[in-house]
Amino acid sequence: MKNIFGLLRTKGRTDCSDGCRLERKFYIPEEKISMAAALLRHCCPPDPLYPEGVVHSLYYDTENLDDYEDSEQGSRQRKKIRLRWYNQPASGGKTIRVFAELKTKEGFTGRKYRQAVEVPARTVQGNQWQKGILPYSAVLAVLAQFDYFPPQRLLPTILISYHRRRFIDLTTGARVSLDWRIVSTLAAPHQTRREGPLRMEGAVVEVKGRSLELSPALRSLKLLETDWTRYSKYACCLSAQLEEAGSFGRLMPSGRASWNEYL
Repeated sequence: MKNIFGLLRTKGRTDCSDGCRLERKFYIPEEKISMAAALLRHCCPPDPLYPEGVVHSLYYDTENLDDYEDSEQGSRQRKKIRLRWYNQPASGGKTIRVFAELKTKEGFTGRKYRQAVEVPARTVQGNQWQKGILPYSAVLAVLAQFDYFPPQRLLPTILISYHRRRFIDLTTGARVSLDWRIVSTLAAPHQTRREGPLRMEGAVVEVKGRSLELSPALRSLKLLETDWTRYSKYACCLSAQLEEAGSFGRLMPSGRASWNEYL
């Protein structure tokens, strides 16, 4: 198996032809979401192609949740495997485009490899997604196009859905997004918890570009006085699902790092 954390040559279509990207993620408390949206609208124009929508991601993991544990422990090399689709199937539509994705990170450096697949619309409606949407053999076939061969069987683990507004930083070309209304539902049959959907508090601003340094325009976000820089929707949502009901701070991230590192 090739080192997926290196410069990985893929055989399928990917969105990483221009190399790696550096990611910064900033947690926004619930009471400051409206202010964050206003600041982003002021400093960055909306994405001309996809300014806003709903993102659905079905994450896969091993029975022992190895990828989750790597994220929770802050491992330098991490990966996520997921099926992603946008919004819901059009009324009367028979198919919907789903993207099978392998996302790798080494420190703050990330790469994402994706392959589009057309699936019956019914597979993402209701609770049908809990069956995996794609046959497992099809998931393995797509991952093989990225030269990745899972050493253990992967299971559909958790569905995470959220609203996303997308912006472009004109000075650097970085892609900026505001994600909120983050809701998760457990899917894996080996998970005995069946509490139902959980909505995380707050939102997250993501900046993806070629430098860790924020542009002068984006530095205005320091007015939000927020400080979270290692927000993982997968890790935070799964951690909340596995916590005891009613636990203090269950629906919020548990770590902090200063904005000043990047301003």
